[in-house]
Amino acid sequence: SVDYSTLGEASNPVAVSLAGKITFGADNRSFTINLGTINATQYRLIYRTTYTPDTRLINHVDLTSTEQNGGDSGYYQTLSSSGTATGNLANKIKLIKVDAEDNANRLANAVFTVTKPDGTTFELTTGADGTVTSAALPVGTYKVKERVAPQGYELNEDEYTLQVTATDGAIQTIKDNPIKIDVATKKKWIGPEGTSVTIHLYADNVDTGKTVVLNAANNWSDTFVDLRKYQPGTTTEINYTVLEDAVLNYDSVVTGSMVSGYTITNTNTEIRSIDVEKKWVGRPATSITVKLLADGSIKDTITITSADNWRHIFANLPKYDANDGHEIIYTIDEDRIAGYTTSITGDAQTGFTITNFKETPKTADYFNPMMYTTLMVISLSIMIMVVAKKKTATR
Repeated sequence: SVDYSTLGEASNPVAVSLAGKITFGADNRSFTINLGTINATQYRLIYRTTYTPDTRLINHVDLTSTEQNGGDSGYYQTLSSSGTATGNLANKIKLIKVDAEDNANRLANAVFTVTKPDGTTFELTTGADGTVTSAALPVGTYKVKERVAPQGYELNEDEYTLQVTATDGAIQTIKDNPIKIDVATKKKWIGPEGTSVTIHLYADNVDTGKTVVLNAANNWSDTFVDLRKYQPGTTTEINYTVLEDAVLNYDSVVTGSMVSGYTITNTNTEIRSIDVEKKWVGRPATSITVKLLADGSIKDTITITSADNWRHIFANLPKYDANDGHEIIYTIDEDRIAGYTTSITGDAQTGFTITNFKETPKTADYFNPMMYTTLMVISLSIMIMVVAKKKTATR
């Protein structure tokens, strides 16, 4: 209950419980309150309801008593569309500039050219609250067009026609689309290609929820499109970055920028070990020197002895070349051991076996020219003596 003054001002409010007094209609859009005997008591009813912006909410009340009946109607509507009347806007134009993707975000510094009925023009610029209201204007038809868009937004090229009357003003909501950019991304493999990768887009280090899937079908490239360039309601550019889901056995490095596009390079990190075993046919030497070659170039050199049980494992070797991703071909070679021949069998996958065979010493050929000359002289002398004896015997 309240006390109303002669001017209709309420005072001394006292809350009254409606328990047992209120009944709602079947559609939940109406209700009836039975106040009982009120005598001279005055009441004010306040209630809340849901409301859809830009729609007209109609209210109607019927008052019934034993003495007399009455009723009244009214409506409520937000001022968000052209032509909506409001008492304090009589003979005025009010413009509201909003973000086309978020109408709750009102935009300052939009400049509009207003053309009067006589063809002359003036300008209106929205303030910090995204609105601007003209001074009192002559009655007539006005044209409104945006001349300068707020920073970060595209210019709205539409022209709006507004009617200003002596009793009603005009209000117009004008929407601007935010400036958009695209961010390209592509994948580079160093090592065997995977089947696909998922790329996530981040805005100022926050996951946007936007993803693209790169695979051979799209040539390992795709683009995030229609991205806001600026943070809503500001002139601060959004920093877009990308990150991919981890790929097994690959390191990932992101290069580039949101302007030039991002390249995500995946380098294979698989490693392998190569076993080398030494066998001797014949008496073993004290040690051997073995070289590991990667694509024909020396990568490592080790010494193997009996203390190593004539065995060595080359460990933690990259399986793929870090520059172009080809699979590295590993081979081995042994420094020559005097008195031995060498045979190398196997491969990097199964391991290498180096077999050394002891060489059999060859009989040396000895040549002494003096001895041979002496023997020849003696032999020739003997032959002469034999011939001489034969001649003597014949006589």
